[in-house]
Amino acid sequence: MRTAAHVEKFRRFDRLRARFDPKADFELWYWMTLNAGTAIINAALHSAGVTREHDSFATQIPNIYSVSGPDGKRHLEYVFGVDIIHVGMPKIEKSLPLAIASAFSAMEIIEEHRDPCIRGDQPITDDVIRACSKAYAKCVAAAKSVIDG
Repeated sequence: MRTAAHVEKFRRFDRLRARFDPKADFELWYWMTLNAGTAIINAALHSAGVTREHDSFATQIPNIYSVSGPDGKRHLEYVFGVDIIHVGMPKIEKSLPLAIASAFSAMEIIEEHRDPCIRGDQPITDDVIRACSKAYAKCVAAAKSVIDG
């Protein structure tokens, strides 16, 4: 995707996230948190030249992207050095600027809660919500510092 598209996607996810009650709507709130964070990180990665903009959309398989063919129909293709799906997927070989490394660390905190809270039976506590919220704020601030220069 393009940087501007990532930023717009981040804004949409962030607006939706703000509408959910973190405890009553935890799963939706969590997915908006995770997706918004990933979108803003992708924008920061492109802004810093760590990854490149590309007219493709990530799938859930690292390095497999949906691209538009000459006939306008979408197909899957291997593409490297573009968007991440999650922090660490696909692995980025280049050095990360400090702010992006900070955003990655924050996203890892959010990711730690996915399986036990979304796929498992860990209770959704105020501590979980607080940890995800704090990490999200750190991620967004770090990514925006790169995007804004």
